[in-house]
Amino acid sequence: MFPTARARKTIEMHFRHRDLVWSEDYFVAVLRTSDKKGDLCCACWGLREVGTMGVVASIKPHVSHCKPDVRRSAFETVVHLLGAANTPWYGEMLLSGQAPVQQLAFATLCSIGDERGFDALQQHLAHLLAGKGGLPVGTIAFMQRYLQRHPEIRAVAPNVVNALDEQWSRLSPDEQRRATWLAQLYRPS
Repeated sequence: MFPTARARKTIEMHFRHRDLVWSEDYFVAVLRTSDKKGDLCCACWGLREVGTMGVVASIKPHVSHCKPDVRRSAFETVVHLLGAANTPWYGEMLLSGQAPVQQLAFATLCSIGDERGFDALQQHLAHLLAGKGGLPVGTIAFMQRYLQRHPEIRAVAPNVVNALDEQWSRLSPDEQRRATWLAQLYRPS
């Protein structure tokens, strides 16, 4: 369970001169009043232990913060508190065009997202394949993990295989190997 003893000590050290109270209200107040990276990250970490679903509205604005550490801490705290129940929001973040959170949203959808995330994943894959560069390393592996966890979407999985086939020459050798494996599993007979 998060925070670990080490993270808890970091939080306590960070707030040592501010009368730290391990409570949801304390950490939410920090999120609302501070713009310092250390404050925001530590408040997010603390909310992983004492926060409830009700604090998510206070955390979400920090997912767009200019500092990557704050974005990641906020995003991961939302994931920690809401899990798969928040799949539609992860899909929105994936398609938002905010490059810094897209990678987090993609990994989250593939790892814990439910079947409601498939359309967003499919659109994101199409966007990546239409771009000038190749697929980021691990994209197909993440998609493979998602498809294996959701047999209920097997009927539409060939759409992913077809999209990869159309861009075959642009895939790296490693991604071609993964795409071949996916095709064996999901291509209609």
